[in-house]
Amino acid sequence: MSFSIFKRHTNRMPSGTEVLVITPDDRFISSLLYAADHKFWRLQWAKSIEGAKNMLARSSAPVVVYDCRTAVVGWELGLLTLAVRQCRPSVILAAPCLDEVIWRRALQHGAYDVVPRCDRRQLLATMRFALDHRTQQMGSPFEDGSFIPEHSTLSRGSS
Repeated sequence: MSFSIFKRHTNRMPSGTEVLVITPDDRFISSLLYAADHKFWRLQWAKSIEGAKNMLARSSAPVVVYDCRTAVVGWELGLLTLAVRQCRPSVILAAPCLDEVIWRRALQHGAYDVVPRCDRRQLLATMRFALDHRTQQMGSPFEDGSFIPEHSTLSRGSS
């Protein structure tokens, strides 16, 4: 099953529109690779924050999915490390559970949003919103201006 992040256009996303997924968990990245619609984004994989820093130094990914299980010391340090990158990616924290305390702490440390790592559908929708947010900040990804995000059918948790 594939989940499309855009509804009303036939163009493909430019090759530079990448989502970096930071996780040591093979199953987690596999589930995202299976579910992602590769016409609209390309997933890159780093198993650690150090690997992610190296990848972001070579090419910037507008959206980063950071699996909190990646952290050796604490996911807060990982979020801060990603938030100060020159490319300023929108970082989505994939947490084992979601509560108000984790959500607030993550936002204080530079996260774009927090989603339960087991809810693939919500994670993909949040990735879509983050890409939309980045596009609004940086302009249309299509040279002909044909990017029309359609997110009225998706709902986002209260934030």
